[in-house]
Amino acid sequence: MILAGQMKKTSCDIAIIIINYNSSEYTVKCVQSVLETLIPQAVDFKIIVVDNASEASDYKILEENIKTLVSAQVSLFRSRINTGFGGGNMSGVQQIEASYYLFLNNDTIVKDTTIKTCFDFMEKTPDAAVCGAQIHNEHGQKEVSFDHFTSFSREVFGRKFVEMVYSKPKRRKTTPHR
Repeated sequence: MILAGQMKKTSCDIAIIIINYNSSEYTVKCVQSVLETLIPQAVDFKIIVVDNASEASDYKILEENIKTLVSAQVSLFRSRINTGFGGGNMSGVQQIEASYYLFLNNDTIVKDTTIKTCFDFMEKTPDAAVCGAQIHNEHGQKEVSFDHFTSFSREVFGRKFVEMVYSKPKRRKTTPHR
């Protein structure tokens, strides 16, 4: 999800914030996928990895692997306490000024031009505040990336039944999904 930043002097177009908590293997693969997809597209971006007080052994693995990337686009910060996903993201935001902030789950592998497509949409749509991409699982199948809150009727009768009974006007799609 890309959010528009506050109107202030920026140091990059997109700040990509990734939280690590005892899952350095996922985080390193995520960072690598971002670098592989964005560097060829000449997008002005920085990756901020916030370690959310992982065990020392996991942090050490993360630190060593981040160093091997030898990329000026990647910075690693370690929190002394685990502030959760939201707190970790806010720690990342405090590290950099950007036009847009992308809060990326560390188990994500970025494909193709996904981030660039979202960036271009935000640039062309000044009244948009948030943009998200279609999620696919490891088999390439679409996953639900937005859903209703759970309820008794939904758990008993299923999502399709609840949507049929409590149908609302369809949301307008503003960009094609991949």
